[in-house]
Amino acid sequence: MFGPRWRKVVRDIGVNKTRTVLVVLSIAVGVFAVGLVTQTFTLVSDVLAETFTRTNFANATIFSERIDDDLIQTVRRMPGIEAAEGRGVTAVKLRVGDEWKSLLLYAIPDYGHIQINRIFRQGAYGPAVEFGAERGTWPPPEHAVLLERSSLLIPGLVPPGLKVGDDMLIETDDGRQRTIRAAGLVSDPGNLPATFMNTAYGYITLDTLEWLTGSRDMNQLNILVSGNKLGKEHITQVAETVRSKLENSGRTVGSLSVPEPGRHPLQDLFQALLLLLNALGLLALFLSAFLIVNTIAALLSQQIRQIGIMKAIGARSGQVMGMYIVTVLIFGVLAFLVAAPLAMLLSQRLVGYLAGFVNLDMPQFRVLPGVLVLMAAISLVVPLLAAVAPVLMGTRVTVREAITEYGLGHGRFGTNIIDRILERVRGVSRPMLISLRNTFRRKTRLLLTLSALVLGGAIFITVFSVRASMLLTLDDALKNFGMDIILPLSRPYRSDVLEREAMAVPGVTRVETWGYTSLRRVRADNSESESIDIMAPPARTVMLDPTIVAGRWLVPEDENAIVLSTDVLKQEKDIGVGDDIKLKVRGKDETFRVVGLARVVGRFGSGIGLGYINLPYYARMMGEVGRAGSLQMITERHDAAYQDTVKKAVEEHFKALGIKVSAGGITSGQIRSSNELFFNIIVALLMVMAVLMAVVGGLGLAGTMSLNVLERMREIGVLRAVGASDGAVERIVMVEGVLIGVLSGLTGAALAYVLGRLLSDLLGNLLFQMPLSYAFSWTGVVAWIVVVVALAALASFLPARNAARLTVREVLAYQ
Repeated sequence: MFGPRWRKVVRDIGVNKTRTVLVVLSIAVGVFAVGLVTQTFTLVSDVLAETFTRTNFANATIFSERIDDDLIQTVRRMPGIEAAEGRGVTAVKLRVGDEWKSLLLYAIPDYGHIQINRIFRQGAYGPAVEFGAERGTWPPPEHAVLLERSSLLIPGLVPPGLKVGDDMLIETDDGRQRTIRAAGLVSDPGNLPATFMNTAYGYITLDTLEWLTGSRDMNQLNILVSGNKLGKEHITQVAETVRSKLENSGRTVGSLSVPEPGRHPLQDLFQALLLLLNALGLLALFLSAFLIVNTIAALLSQQIRQIGIMKAIGARSGQVMGMYIVTVLIFGVLAFLVAAPLAMLLSQRLVGYLAGFVNLDMPQFRVLPGVLVLMAAISLVVPLLAAVAPVLMGTRVTVREAITEYGLGHGRFGTNIIDRILERVRGVSRPMLISLRNTFRRKTRLLLTLSALVLGGAIFITVFSVRASMLLTLDDALKNFGMDIILPLSRPYRSDVLEREAMAVPGVTRVETWGYTSLRRVRADNSESESIDIMAPPARTVMLDPTIVAGRWLVPEDENAIVLSTDVLKQEKDIGVGDDIKLKVRGKDETFRVVGLARVVGRFGSGIGLGYINLPYYARMMGEVGRAGSLQMITERHDAAYQDTVKKAVEEHFKALGIKVSAGGITSGQIRSSNELFFNIIVALLMVMAVLMAVVGGLGLAGTMSLNVLERMREIGVLRAVGASDGAVERIVMVEGVLIGVLSGLTGAALAYVLGRLLSDLLGNLLFQMPLSYAFSWTGVVAWIVVVVALAALASFLPARNAARLTVREVLAYQ
């Protein structure tokens, strides 16, 4: 049925099954990585786009006092407005065990006609959360709350074991305690999930809002514009007109937010991860090409006499070349058949995991034809490109060259400096010397094998370094904000009383009172920016040490000086050090001189960035001389559990004194833990790719050792003939593999230092718009050395065992 040439192709693939499996798996790992990442993030991106449409995100959000039905109707009739809706947002404290946690409540006027930022009843889709057998009540009854489902994903945000119908104890800003019922779960895909904010939130009616606060007035206005919904300039212009309308009516307007039009808030995060993980997947595929080169080159070298015989009986170079090209294509097809189903299966689980983490509905799983086509193309094209060079070189051999082939080393071993150095090595056992010389005998093959292992190890160590860099960056952020506890108050109180009473609590070693507010910049054209969170520390604070990137920090004699965080400049690009800017303070324009720009890692507040001014000037400007609305404290010990204990003691002490503490108090330990959760998700995804790199490197080493044994069968026979034991033969092969592993581990560690810094800078810029503080992970180095030695031992074990089982008769008969 098949001609002689194609029977040979089939035989080459089937005879050495170990070699075939290693090559197929090596190609499959790279194809699997690309397919997994592309399938997963395509599905998640589709969900993001569908969620954006279904939720009907607000084009702009304005926070203001006294938003009522009359005002909303007025806004709806304004030019450029398609729809407008109001909500009431209030923060309360929720009793969880023996401590108080923050709970954010959104009051919706009409649950039956939500047009903007829609929420949905919790159904059978989305993150798996336990909340009893009932789905709950829609809309929530009076004195009840519908919790957002992501609030249950982090332990400790709500009472443990909470079920539909259970009562929860809450406390309002004025100190009144109420019992509110858990009415059920809802999904709000338009809001950041509780896993990001480390705060539970839920939804109530206006009647419940009035019961809690004494007012039915709302404070959040969501608008949809008509016309160009994707034009940020158009949206901003319409929103500015609405804000002016509110201010002209005598209302105090807070922040105005205009998100990126047409994009889910998490779109940038997923695109950054997709870019990074796809790059690592392609690198895994690139590494697998090394094994293909090694295998095809070894196959051609092993069959050099067969090539000579075929040419002697009339075969043309093109015909011989075609045979090996078809062999490579068959490897690619087999790799695709292995990689495609595995990528689809694991993608389904990964999509569910990511959807749950970011609070998206679990998409209906489907196989994307475009991803399969991409994987098929990669499975065929990459091996083909990798094999072109060795096939061309191997099939161009002449009949004379094939017949006079010297065999191993082509008769050139010992002619270069590395060989001559190895020949002078003394003081080691004969088997060890053989292993050492065998390691460097096939230098091209060694180089390709080392390249795969070195790059795999570099990526593996780099992932550890990225995690260490993320944690160091977080540590830097917490050093910049050097307090252990941040405690906001419901209104300003006398600073001396706050400081004295806080210091009276055991465990508190230092207290500072700060000013805090949100202000907007007034531009030259009289338009206003989104809110800038203003912090006003004492002139000689010990709890703030920002990294100044331009200009200087505040000095005690500064009056109207301000230092801005660099993220403000992303929105207000025309500001520079030395410029005068206007900020709207209590309805009036106040001029400030920008004296410095600071790098701030992490975000505090909800504005576009931070601004710092001296507390004395702030107090006079805001009419709060001698009073403060925020406490910053340093504790005796700085572990999270101790911080929580002291924070609770301060809150109880203040409550007994009648000082009302707002929801939203936080410790540096809580800030760290919530950020670590986010970091660990990213590191987990990177570690999956790092493991794939290690697998490719291990397969490459296993393939190299198998090829080495095949090529040295006569040499092994000679060793057996002169009395070498099974153990001696095994040790020769095993030591060679471990030696390659150790060499690659040390080289990979050196490369990882540079690669780790590049990846940390890239990831920092993609996710946080600034490079991470770099920390090289020696733990990662040790871990990789252990892993690569174990991989080398495992990769060498089977070839070593096979070599030890060979008899003298078998090896002398080997062709």
